[in-house]
Amino acid sequence: MDAAKKKPVMIGIIVVCFGAAAFITFRGRGGVKPVVIPEDATVWMKCVNLKCNGGNTVYEMNLREYRAFQDEHVADDTTPGLICPKCGKPSAFEAMKCPKCGNIFVAGESGRGDFPDRCPKCKYSAREEAKGKDQPDKPSKENKPSKPVVDELE
Repeated sequence: MDAAKKKPVMIGIIVVCFGAAAFITFRGRGGVKPVVIPEDATVWMKCVNLKCNGGNTVYEMNLREYRAFQDEHVADDTTPGLICPKCGKPSAFEAMKCPKCGNIFVAGESGRGDFPDRCPKCKYSAREEAKGKDQPDKPSKENKPSKPVVDELE
């Protein structure tokens, strides 16, 4: 191919590539809708200050207010505690309510390396239960050998 024909072909390829990149970039933006939090949505909060009811002060907070607080501290490494309405210390953190026993606890309270949603009171974890349903071949006591299997070399 001579140089006179090569230049317009290369320009055409570049234009097509830019057009494809623009299409891919802007196509996805139209379908994304912002998350709308209902006005009456709440989140559980728990004060972890041991001098505040033994670290068991719990209350509900408006979710929009909590998300606004998180947005203010987005540059921080971790979200600081909110001011507890009972003790006045910045020691209130987002919590969850156990669907089995109703205990309210901070995620991860059951210990490091465990499911973060494990209730420290009744030991229930919805994530563990869901994971078990996804993996039906998970070993159980019924299908484990009662004696260790030893290879005999003879």
